[in-house]
Amino acid sequence: MKNLISILTIFILLITACKAQQPIAKISEGKIKVSGETFNVKKDNNKLTVIRNVTNKLSDVEQYAPHLPQEARVNYHMTVDKKLLTKICADAIPLSTLRKLPIGANGFLLLISKVNPLGAILEIKFVLESNSLLTLNELQEIEEKLKSAQFKIKFDKEIQHYIKDANYFPIDLYVSYADMLKAKEGN
Repeated sequence: MKNLISILTIFILLITACKAQQPIAKISEGKIKVSGETFNVKKDNNKLTVIRNVTNKLSDVEQYAPHLPQEARVNYHMTVDKKLLTKICADAIPLSTLRKLPIGANGFLLLISKVNPLGAILEIKFVLESNSLLTLNELQEIEEKLKSAQFKIKFDKEIQHYIKDANYFPIDLYVSYADMLKAKEGN
């Protein structure tokens, strides 16, 4: 009986690991485990796929910034290190995959992020085309590195006083596949 349970457990783990390595185009909706994290995959009208870590909770929490003037736009008072962002994404994706990804108007990865007042990314929701060649393993690696201390968004000094007591800011980050390819090839 113990052998049967062990075999079933190994079989389930192998199936999960295989799904995480498949391109998004071949994955159906649902929850998939990757390196100890669980991701929710949702296909929208067969054009877009939205992927989020199930530990993300801020989507259900109203954003507040008690000292921020109503007309202020945080996006105008921040700096994103696009070169580092692009490098982190490119490092997670094999060169052979990057060469096959679309270049042009639809050739980008959208990261819908929740960022704290210190510029650290708290949560990421990935949005990409449903026929994407990227894998959940690659997206999990991108999420892990962007949430690390290695990457931060810098807010301008003139707005820091107004944002200090905020819980988070929604910030959309776009990374083009063409820029990732250039970074990977060293151009």
